[in-house]
Amino acid sequence: MGKINKFTPHKFIGNIELKHCSRCDCWFILDLFGKSKSTKDLLLCICRKCSAEISRNYYIKNTQKIKEKVKKYTEENPNIRLKASRKYYKNNKNELNRRAREYKKCNPEKIKERSRKNYIKNKEKITERNKKWVENNRDKVRASARKSAKKNAARVNAFNSKRRADKLNATPKWLTDEQISSMQSVYKESHRLTKETGIKYHVDHIVPLRGKTVCGLHVPWNLRIVKAEENLHKLNKLIDVEIRDTFDDSIIEIIKLTTEKYEKIIDSSKHRFIGEVEFKYCKRCNQWKVIDLFSKDKTNTDGYRFYCKECVSEYMKKAKENKVINKTEEIIDNNLSY
Repeated sequence: MGKINKFTPHKFIGNIELKHCSRCDCWFILDLFGKSKSTKDLLLCICRKCSAEISRNYYIKNTQKIKEKVKKYTEENPNIRLKASRKYYKNNKNELNRRAREYKKCNPEKIKERSRKNYIKNKEKITERNKKWVENNRDKVRASARKSAKKNAARVNAFNSKRRADKLNATPKWLTDEQISSMQSVYKESHRLTKETGIKYHVDHIVPLRGKTVCGLHVPWNLRIVKAEENLHKLNKLIDVEIRDTFDDSIIEIIKLTTEKYEKIIDSSKHRFIGEVEFKYCKRCNQWKVIDLFSKDKTNTDGYRFYCKECVSEYMKKAKENKVINKTEEIIDNNLSY
């Protein structure tokens, strides 16, 4: 049996010093006791396991009280709390990251819902922060975009094909040779500016070809030359109010048309004219589109179908797939019956 120190609850077994836990009545090495300035040996009277259990029970009984106290202290001492948090993260970075990864893996729905609520609450702040980050990390963004395009080549090709098809559908048949020539000159001017200034320019559609509320036309008065950065930032949104003053009345009327909120239930024969351009409402995709994007139908009062060509094509494709499935099931049933 080792030598026991009578003045403090310590004992030695060979060269190993042990201390007695007054709660669980066990002997442990000194490393298993927390530090305390109020005791002679500068160690707590109970082991770390017992101390953690007491703290846990106290927190369960007084959760609300502790949270209010911590919140009050954080509000009164923001810099101290921030400094302590940063120091703790620095010293325990790997462990905290491991815990975070495990939590994300086990609770994907909770994290998704929390992120959604946070975005709704701080939408403007997050958008501004992301915008600044993109401006300060152009090279990273471009490298990431190239990597993504290479990884998802099929999706990129499908997007580009859809874009080309939309552009063809949005080009009216009634355009004159002079108007087509003026459109080509816009693209040539964009190319010239890029070559002379060294800054990349794009030809932008003022009213997007694939907008959420309306599809624009690929016509001379719907084109403008802008910097590539501005065009990529705009995507398929409508132009800002400040820019609209630079366009003529016909373009402003088209923009006004796209920004109106129409009711879902609209007379199928209802048309709108913006200058010489005639629009019709598609009841399937709930968008105003130029009349050329609708197939002719003599049975309707206006001579056109209720749905646009794109919606009809989509409907026919699904109907064909369903027909094949039904026919296959019928053949299987007939074979099984024999």
